[in-house]
Amino acid sequence: MREWLALAMVTVGVLIVSIGTAGANIAGFHLLRGQRVLAGDKAKRDIATLEYASSMLVFAMIAVGGIVLLLVGEVIGFGVVWWAPALPGGLLVAVALVAAYMRWLLRRLRDSL
Repeated sequence: MREWLALAMVTVGVLIVSIGTAGANIAGFHLLRGQRVLAGDKAKRDIATLEYASSMLVFAMIAVGGIVLLLVGEVIGFGVVWWAPALPGGLLVAVALVAAYMRWLLRRLRDSL
């Protein structure tokens, strides 16, 4: 029974990683398009760059959350060492802090205009 639960967790983790990766790629393409459209206006280009970069970080957090879920599933059902999800969990916290800082910076930049 634990193997089925673990297999379900691993499958959901892989799907979440796929969604996060696809979203980050979409945000990256939007960033490139925004850079091209706003080529003349530096202030608006800076705001657009921070907005799309923070969106990419949010999708990176989603992908890392999927990796953590995948590793927890492997710990539960397949005998992987119990501390395996610790590094991606720490990465998740670090990316969340950077994304929060970028959102704060974006809000400050918008208020200054």
